[in-house]
Amino acid sequence: MNSVDFASWMNDARTNTGSSVFFENDRMKQIIAYHNATPYTPGVRKADDGTLLYAIPAKPDNSVWQDGYAYGIDDIDWYNVVYKKTAFAHEHNASVSGGNDKFNYYVSGNYLYNGGFMDMGSDNYKRFNGTAKIGAQLARWIRMNYNMRFTRANYERPSALTNGLYSDMARQGWPVLPLYDRNGYLFSSPSPALGLKTGGQDRKETDIIYHQLSFILEPVRNWITHVDFNYKIDNSIRHWDSQRTYNHNVAGEPVIYNQNSNVHEDEFKDNYLNFQLYTEYNKSIAEKHNFHIMGGFQCEQLRRTEFGLQRNGIIDPEKSEVDLTNGLSYQGVAITPNVNGARNQWQTAGFFGRINYNYAERYLAELNLRYDGTSKFRSDKMWKLFPSISLGWRISEENFMNNTKDWLSNLKLRLSYGSLGNQNIDNWYQTYQTIAYRAFYGLLATKWSKDQYYQCTRFSIIITHMGKG
Repeated sequence: MNSVDFASWMNDARTNTGSSVFFENDRMKQIIAYHNATPYTPGVRKADDGTLLYAIPAKPDNSVWQDGYAYGIDDIDWYNVVYKKTAFAHEHNASVSGGNDKFNYYVSGNYLYNGGFMDMGSDNYKRFNGTAKIGAQLARWIRMNYNMRFTRANYERPSALTNGLYSDMARQGWPVLPLYDRNGYLFSSPSPALGLKTGGQDRKETDIIYHQLSFILEPVRNWITHVDFNYKIDNSIRHWDSQRTYNHNVAGEPVIYNQNSNVHEDEFKDNYLNFQLYTEYNKSIAEKHNFHIMGGFQCEQLRRTEFGLQRNGIIDPEKSEVDLTNGLSYQGVAITPNVNGARNQWQTAGFFGRINYNYAERYLAELNLRYDGTSKFRSDKMWKLFPSISLGWRISEENFMNNTKDWLSNLKLRLSYGSLGNQNIDNWYQTYQTIAYRAFYGLLATKWSKDQYYQCTRFSIIITHMGKG
């Protein structure tokens, strides 16, 4: 929507509700004239008679610019200004493989680049993948497989690129708001361009490494043992700087607009371990009675570490690092840095077994037992036995179904009953109430009292309840 259509729409909307128009007649004439004029320089257009028209006028004392909402006459499509119409992307892959029955290998690499759609500021996504696999027959009865995969992802965006930017432009991005002043400097009324272009960058790097090692052992025919080890490291580092932004006065001198500046650092790391050992044995008797027996053990562990900090007062905008901040506001007032950190951990363990029997691949029976434990529940609820049973009938293997083989290959009726555990809950410690620590006046705790309050001289910790409640 251009500026003339927008101003007319605004006036019609206000008139229809019984309010006075927002754009008075004199300003409407200026908006129309600027819209019909030819772009000359940023923030300036030239009328047919050679008159220069300015997107934002100066105040009467000719020191600074007027308010953009009240006096702006620009003709800006903010979506076209902020976003590109196209973005460049490319991806490359390479792989090498070889070997034989005794030893084989596979190596591959991948690179992906997605250029962002931001025209004000820059955003992009880069990803690097590397994979290596080897398989080796260590002996007649044992085989080893190893798989390693590495992924690095880098994402960069302007700090002002928030989830609400697109909707905010629909609400606040009036076409009459000036993009530039007549001296060619970006101007914020407020409007998004200045913050996107000069308000800092948000950069995140994520490294994920997978290791998978397995052994398959068959010392006796039909008796196979599997040993699987999986380990994953997920580590991400985020650097986010918010810079001070400046409008400029009529003389072209910078005037502070956003006074805040800070550097924010985050680190997040997950270490995930999964170990599984199980053995299975198959036996057929008289070619009709088929047995399969399996038993094993599985455990998991996840350890998470995260911390973050933010410190105000960037000293050098070109070097936005935490140790190059002074901890002061624009007015020189000390600001306490924000810090956070946490460590969490959970683990599971489980024993499982299964017995399968089928007669001539026609009548089927299966019995399962799992005994699982998880650290997410209290000790008296941590372990539980989960049985299940199923019966099946492969109707398609009956003699009376022989005439259907050409169009019906498999028809089975199955009846099963059982239960499985589930620890997928949002809270790390679902059934526990935790201690809340709160500081009062910078004091420190010294002793414990009967009413469950720390009696304080320098710090206070209030404990309402802790335990199995």
